[in-house]
Amino acid sequence: MSTSSGQAMVSVSTGVMNCLLAKLATLIDEEHVKFSNTPKEVGFLRDELRTMKAFLEILADKDNLDPLTKEWMN
Repeated sequence: MSTSSGQAMVSVSTGVMNCLLAKLATLIDEEHVKFSNTPKEVGFLRDELRTMKAFLEILADKDNLDPLTKEWMN
């Protein structure tokens, strides 16, 4: 392979890598935005589940429940 052919291959490879890195950086930024609220959402869901559990424990002590409440419990 001649020097000019080698330089052309390096130039093509560099161009491909630059394009790939730019696309990868964009993708990483988009994914970061998607997941940046995840800790807040997980905390919210944890709190909601704790509230539901507490409510279910209260309902478990009740004898006469209306059909809708019974269905919700199940």
